[in-house]
Amino acid sequence: MSSAVWAPNDGLREPWRFLYIDGAYTAQALPEHEAAPAHLVVIAHQRKSSHIQEEDLCAVYGLIQNLRLLIREHGLATRIAIEEWMYGQAARLRLGIADDERIAAVMDMGYVSEFARNKSTRLRMDSLK
Repeated sequence: MSSAVWAPNDGLREPWRFLYIDGAYTAQALPEHEAAPAHLVVIAHQRKSSHIQEEDLCAVYGLIQNLRLLIREHGLATRIAIEEWMYGQAARLRLGIADDERIAAVMDMGYVSEFARNKSTRLRMDSLK
């Protein structure tokens, strides 16, 4: 993952942290989210300065894209989810996300089935196993 954290941010801040969820804990942690073998919740720090907030959020999404490329390079598939429930307080409390943080995205991860590889370059969630 070290290559992926070279996301653009001229302030040299790393305004993110990760929460990895898989197995039996998934249904409890992400009840409103689609099933996948594993999930990486990308959490972004919130800033009071709108300029720094925008810059940091751009860096977070740059990081997400870098991670997606790195994951794909290792033969895995990922789907990026940004959904309405991520903005709610219930999800933040359930996942232990602080008041000065927000969920930037959930990365659903798994292996691509041979059928999905042969039929399409676009991955559907049911192609993850």
